[in-house]
Amino acid sequence: MIGGDWMKSTIHLMLIFLLFLTGCGNKNSNLHTSEVSVLSINTENANNDFGDLDEVYSLPDIIDLTFNQVEMEELQEGDAATDWKYVRSISFGEIENSNVVLEIYEITTPSANQINGVLKLNNNQFLMIDLPTILIENDSNSCSQVCIFQQYFSNQERYKLIGTVDISLNGPGLKKYLIYDETNRKILHLDLWGEPIFIDLDADGNDEFIIQFQGLHLSWPDISIIRSNEGELEISTSVFNSIQKNQGDFAILSNDKNPPLISILNVESENEAIYNYTYHQGVLEKVKSNNN
Repeated sequence: MIGGDWMKSTIHLMLIFLLFLTGCGNKNSNLHTSEVSVLSINTENANNDFGDLDEVYSLPDIIDLTFNQVEMEELQEGDAATDWKYVRSISFGEIENSNVVLEIYEITTPSANQINGVLKLNNNQFLMIDLPTILIENDSNSCSQVCIFQQYFSNQERYKLIGTVDISLNGPGLKKYLIYDETNRKILHLDLWGEPIFIDLDADGNDEFIIQFQGLHLSWPDISIIRSNEGELEISTSVFNSIQKNQGDFAILSNDKNPPLISILNVESENEAIYNYTYHQGVLEKVKSNNN
């Protein structure tokens, strides 16, 4: 559940980021890898007034999300180097009656310390480079850094999400998604920005997989969805990559509703959702407008 205090803090933090970074030049940030797109704010207009929301605000009743096949790669095989210092291990449960374990190592260099990992399954070992230092500072395995799922994506029994691990490359919020391909008996991965959650958006008994991009630098919060189609995984473009948006719009998942809603807000809307949308088979449909 997203409370008012959290939302106020988030909006204030994003505005501080915006005011600070607009002095760095006129650039749009391109934060996502793979197919996930993020919403960029043009810094030429960053200091302009938003104006009267009643005058400028218009979003479609129907948003057709565009889906593309998820591009996954095999993890690179390898073992820890002799000068890596073992710190601890994180269990990701079992795959085919064998433990999946991520060993965390610290590498000390003259300039800085680096954290790497080795993922082990059966007799196979895979390298995971540039992990965040918090993995050696905090052993609580908080889902903000390490998430353990062991859950199939809906409507198929080939791809199972083992879990996610934060990676420090390119800034905070980037996660490596570990997926087991049961057909080929391989661990695959992809890197995406945002917080993962399985949730039944359309109340059909099957959970959709939601990626909640929480906003970073000049990019506002946004949402993408992973689904299965004829046994293959597809990822949607973000909500705002599918429509013409208004300056300062952002999207969040309102999972305290039944069914859950995708809510669109604006930094000038005083924490109230301007539009709420339901989801069904790749389509968002507007169900409420506070401006009407």
